[in-house]
Amino acid sequence: MNRRLVLPLCVTAFVAVTNFEKQWTRVSEKLTAQVHATSLRSRVALRSSKMAPSDADIFRLRAFPEPLVPTGGTTFAEENVALRVAINAYKERTNQDDHSPILAFLDRFPNPARLPALLTNLGLEYRRTGWFL
Repeated sequence: MNRRLVLPLCVTAFVAVTNFEKQWTRVSEKLTAQVHATSLRSRVALRSSKMAPSDADIFRLRAFPEPLVPTGGTTFAEENVALRVAINAYKERTNQDDHSPILAFLDRFPNPARLPALLTNLGLEYRRTGWFL
């Protein structure tokens, strides 16, 4: 190797290693923060999934003439919680023509796993109450 290249290569290598250490410190700090945030999110999701109703719980709610069976795919904890809240609000309505809690749920989750069951039950309710939409 040429002697004139040895010193610049050593200096370049030293600078590269020093910059790498600085960048690695920043990256490791960011990774540590991300891992902490991810573990926190996973703990919150685990806690909310433990509190979320199961498919069987939603099936047994019986707010409609037909059971709410998931036929359109898999259900998620967030969807189950929102559906339980919507069904509870639907049960407590004072106007029998007020279907807004279920319609709001369908606006928030446009393609839930229980879409066929929800639409069937809404159709039956519309028919029972005289609405033919």
